[in-house]
Amino acid sequence: MYDRYLELFIRVADCGSFSKAAQQLFISPNAVMKQINSFESHLGFPLFTRSRRGLSLTEEGQVIYAEGRRIIRKSERILHELRSRHNTPRHVVRIGNSLLFPSRNILGLWPKALEYCPDLELKIVPFSETEELYISADNHLWNEFDIMCVNFGNERSKEELAQLQLEERRLCIGVPLRHPLARADLIRIEDLHGERLMVVHKGLSHYIDAVREELTLHHPEVTIVDVPVYDANTFNRCVNENLLMLSVKEWDGIHPSVINVPADWDFRVPYGLMYRRDAPPDIQRFVHAIQKAVAEDASA
Repeated sequence: MYDRYLELFIRVADCGSFSKAAQQLFISPNAVMKQINSFESHLGFPLFTRSRRGLSLTEEGQVIYAEGRRIIRKSERILHELRSRHNTPRHVVRIGNSLLFPSRNILGLWPKALEYCPDLELKIVPFSETEELYISADNHLWNEFDIMCVNFGNERSKEELAQLQLEERRLCIGVPLRHPLARADLIRIEDLHGERLMVVHKGLSHYIDAVREELTLHHPEVTIVDVPVYDANTFNRCVNENLLMLSVKEWDGIHPSVINVPADWDFRVPYGLMYRRDAPPDIQRFVHAIQKAVAEDASA
């Protein structure tokens, strides 16, 4: 329906580099560069300005980028209509959904993403947080669901699973409503002195381990309470025992008696999609469509 180089060009433009695009496509950066060079040679003008700072679109590249996205969307709609006439089966993408790993962020992007893959359907698959899930998410992905929306950090998963980062989330402190710190607008590390703070045990996330190391080395007055995983019982324990917990603002509303107060630090965790590196083409298309929807939101 359109030049095969067009989609690659848009992927490189969205990523801002040949290497990042190559990583997502599971090919070498050199292969990406050669294809882009061939595309530019075919067009007769450069699409990117290359510098030490990275890639930026030329004026011609900006036009091709904007029009190319419209062409791809229109092509997908036409194919969808034609396939519908022949009762072409729709493909299902299974998205894991849990209390702490909700899929609502992705569902909010789906109307835009649907323009790029109209033959895909979503199926929400509920699951429960378990220590085994944190340690070996790859066992669940594929067998139970295809995509997870998670906070990244597990080094083992990084090797076996592919990730698409959507945002960074600043770590904060979950506080029971009856605790004095519930009235604070901002919690300093010194405010945690003498308190008990629930943290998932060492080794599950190097982002969380960084907070643990800071507290252990420089603020021994804070008592760290190890928990195997975060789940509904963690929030109940937070309230029942008047404990604090390392948290993120997006968990507001999980428990009516726990609020998440910003902390005076810059510890963050990346958030996004996690899926198997050997995921079938439909899953790869879904991830690419979400990436395009995110790019559209960012440029709007």
